[in-house]
Amino acid sequence: MAWRNRLALALALALVTVSLTPGALAREERETYTTGADVVTSCSEDLIGGLLANNYGSVCFDVRSTESQLDVTIDDFTLNEVGGAVQFLDAEGEQIGDLVSFCGTVRGVDIPEEADGIEVYVNGPLLQTLECTTITSGTTGEVLATFS
Repeated sequence: MAWRNRLALALALALVTVSLTPGALAREERETYTTGADVVTSCSEDLIGGLLANNYGSVCFDVRSTESQLDVTIDDFTLNEVGGAVQFLDAEGEQIGDLVSFCGTVRGVDIPEEADGIEVYVNGPLLQTLECTTITSGTTGEVLATFS
């Protein structure tokens, strides 16, 4: 009987350790993009014309109600930092809040409670104002979104 108590205690400690490990419950999603004419369909259908005209690419991700933090990395095949922006969307596809602009990677972005999805723009609207050291225009690559 004592061995069962020890086994139960060991399992309980293992569960607590896993649940307290940072990133243990993180979810990663990846999407590829091509800027310009092959732009990925925008989450916000009314933005597609503007995206094409400005040589932006975008990818979309769903947000789960249990997720509160977001990290995004753009891995462009040019191997240089590429400007990007994150836009949160509600269940109707309406934009929530301001764009979160970044160079290459952004970490620890708070996800609004009403967010149902995100759209990540590559070569985004604030590209010219970002202070990236070696910024280039995006071409083709992958966006990694990590939700926790």
